Amino acid sequence: MNAPEHRAITFHCGDDELVGILTIPAGAASSVKSGVITLPAGGPQYRVGMGRQLLQMANRFAENGTAVLRFDYRGVGDSDGVFEDFHTVEPDLRAAIVAFREHLPSLQEITLYGGCNAASAIMMYAHGLPCVNAIMVSNPYLGSGAPSAHARRMHFIERVQQREFWQKLFSGQYDLREYWRALLAVAKRKLRPETGKPAEQEAAKGGAPRKAQIPVLELMLHGMQQFSGESLIFLSGRSIQSKEFQALVKHNRGWKQMMKGRRVEQLFLPDADQAFSTTEQRSRMIDNALKWFTARAH
Repeated sequence: MNAPEHRAITFHCGDDELVGILTIPAGAASSVKSGVITLPAGGPQYRVGMGRQLLQMANRFAENGTAVLRFDYRGVGDSDGVFEDFHTVEPDLRAAIVAFREHLPSLQEITLYGGCNAASAIMMYAHGLPCVNAIMVSNPYLGSGAPSAHARRMHFIERVQQREFWQKLFSGQYDLREYWRALLAVAKRKLRPETGKPAEQEAAKGGAPRKAQIPVLELMLHGMQQFSGESLIFLSGRSIQSKEFQALVKHNRGWKQMMKGRRVEQLFLPDADQAFSTTEQRSRMIDNALKWFTARAH
């Protein structure tokens, strides 16, 4: 099997130059019809991904006939500009889609992949993006603030039953000061009065609320309800964000109905963590993503 071709590209989002890497199936640059755009997540990361996850995914998909574009948002990695947050990446995505199609004119269908807050951005914006007919997301981020008390409690109970937790604790791998700082930050958020004007107040004055003012969950649910393509949602058994998402689906009627839709598939990986941080976890996730992608393409 010939190795995929990796091609560095640049493209513009407004006045800023963005950097990306095209991974193309060997000898298929003029005939490839399906492609995947991967989004960096959390931190923020850049186009290689946590543990080189996005690079490994690109290679696997290209080996199976699918082109992949990895790119850096504005202000991330090698791209120009200023990164604000995941609410603001819709223009970056549009620019990436245009560049992808310009370099591969035969491209007809695009799937988006991302985890954590990249998953949230995909769920919010995929329905309005050209050529995007499928999404793959993992452990979506549900917005700022502490996780729900139930999700945090269940996560803690599971962790203290694992030998790995105690080994890391007694070997000094956990910085307990960071835990205390996190707890204090949560307490301060609960005590601090809200600042800024609610979206409802802005609308009452005749102005449309900015997307960043609308709760993330509302934007995500609206986006998923409007998306007509197929969706694969990975949930990890060792991710507190996954537990919070599961609790949301269980108790929220809108989310429950959306997840029961015939075009939405959920895949639970009980031994995986939030970022698929081991080689085994990453390989299992990528294997399942490729299997789902290949099955729906036929």
